[in-house]
Amino acid sequence: MTIQLLYQADDPAQQNRKLDKMPSSSISGAKNAAAPQGDSPATPLPPLAAFATTHCDYRAAYIPLFLQNLGNEWHPETNPDGKVALCVAENKLMEANLQDRIAEVSLGKIMTKLQKDAEKRQRKNFYLCGFGGCSSSSKETSASDTVLKTKTGDSTTDDAVLYHMPSSMLHYHNFSGSEAIRAAFATVLEKYVFNTALELISTLPTSMKVDPDCLSITNGCTSLITSLARVICEPIEGRDQEPETKPPRTQESSTEIDDVHLLVSKKRRRDAVMYFTPRYPGFATDITGFGQVARVGVPLAFKKKKAMDKEDISTTNNMDSRTSDDCSTSLQIECSLPSNETLDQYFEDDFPIDKQHNCNLKALLLCSPDNPTGTVWKREELARIVAWCRAKQIYLLSDEIYGASVFEEVGEQSGGDERNKNRETKHLSLCNVADCTFWGLSKDFASSGSRLACAYFPKLHQGRSKLGEMFREVNMVNSVGCITEHVFAEILGDTSFMTSHLGNVRQWLKKHSDLVVQKLESLKIPYCKPSACVFLWCDFSEFGIPALALFQLLMDKYGIMFTPGNEFYDKNVPQQEEARVSGCWMRICYVAAETRALQHALGKLEKFVLDQRSRQS
Repeated sequence: MTIQLLYQADDPAQQNRKLDKMPSSSISGAKNAAAPQGDSPATPLPPLAAFATTHCDYRAAYIPLFLQNLGNEWHPETNPDGKVALCVAENKLMEANLQDRIAEVSLGKIMTKLQKDAEKRQRKNFYLCGFGGCSSSSKETSASDTVLKTKTGDSTTDDAVLYHMPSSMLHYHNFSGSEAIRAAFATVLEKYVFNTALELISTLPTSMKVDPDCLSITNGCTSLITSLARVICEPIEGRDQEPETKPPRTQESSTEIDDVHLLVSKKRRRDAVMYFTPRYPGFATDITGFGQVARVGVPLAFKKKKAMDKEDISTTNNMDSRTSDDCSTSLQIECSLPSNETLDQYFEDDFPIDKQHNCNLKALLLCSPDNPTGTVWKREELARIVAWCRAKQIYLLSDEIYGASVFEEVGEQSGGDERNKNRETKHLSLCNVADCTFWGLSKDFASSGSRLACAYFPKLHQGRSKLGEMFREVNMVNSVGCITEHVFAEILGDTSFMTSHLGNVRQWLKKHSDLVVQKLESLKIPYCKPSACVFLWCDFSEFGIPALALFQLLMDKYGIMFTPGNEFYDKNVPQQEEARVSGCWMRICYVAAETRALQHALGKLEKFVLDQRSRQS
């Protein structure tokens, strides 16, 4: 079993070619670089720009193609030859709803250019009056005398500008978020995301209350995860050369030199973050590409059924025993978290993870609900993961960015069927048992462009209470602008709007998910039936086309773009290489386009399937 390490080669000539060959001393300074020994010339450090240009080794390969096709979206009339991009996890169905609400944020605080000019004249006359330059008969139109025109009137505002903006919004503020935005996030988390946390462990208090002081606001979850990785783990050093024997330490030896020796020691343990695969493609970029921390991918357990047959067949190793109660789900693939035995294999020191490197596992990053399968983890699974992390004394980080997007009750069934009475019905938050739980506006709120997220560090963990403090120390680089905070503090604090908005989001998720499921059922394509999130994970192995090649074929010939499954596995890891190179999984992001575009894409998918099967017959 091999851990994907940030640095994997000793050849200095290769250091400029990939990020995983780049010494972190090129970023943090020459202080951490190993001093040349004897007459050996010092290894030149790659330029700092190498970090910016080579981190894309960890970026999903489909992203540039997606960006190239922006502006070429399919439209039945204006662009019938365009493409339907269902490869990025965005929700584009709520744009009008959000635009309407954002437009209301400044009502009563904006004025037209005419009003603004009138107020300027009024202020000017006031100053003139102070010096005897104003007559009692002079009159100027007051801004307050002009009725504010809104979009609901016969005409719209002319050059509307923000008005009555607090001057504090122009200056530095709390880099972990203003009191207003943290209070607004706390309310949303309590009501919509963390509201089911108490169902996991019965000994917790009977009410869920989020302390705003336990929150840190960030400019999205990407920077949040990167900062968590850097706070929890020591970054991997680029130079990995060690003399065969450690020179004896003398009184003349400085602590700094000894520290340098330890930093470049090949035998030192490497800090790493564990996650489950297939995993969100951004984890590789966030943890290793930006965070410069090693990572360990542990495979999820999958089980699927033969079409129209109740006999279970295994599709991956180490699968938990599960059965389906309904033959109609014969195409469905069930997903579960790894067993403790599997987790132990990846954790234990004597397990052959890598012949040259040891791993000091510092944290487990759990995506709940899951990306890419859309699975809502069950109570017993989550409780087991929590217990395992505590037994191993590692941090548990819970990514709950889809926590309010559960649209399908797991085990939902009419009547009192005994087989389903104990099955989970909703997402269970780990906010009170995880060391850090985070959520943002990109998914549930359907506003990926807002760049707003929050990290929650519960006070329950007395022994690890400093994690939140350490995070806040580095959160300056993740801080959000005051104006953005001002706008969304008002929106998130509008409970009536949030309840309606999130409810509408779930309805659209359910509607579009059903459209895709019905099409896959009719085409006999195996899939993981989602209970949450904005996507569906499906298996195209019948056609024998590797995922990346399938992505290119679907895009070029059929005008549809799904997320290629190879991007959800790590490179150069034997246990994942087969799935990454030859696997045929695809992720369909079904709310990344409007309904008619989704229906068009499903029609194109059907054409592809029929074309392939006609060639095979």
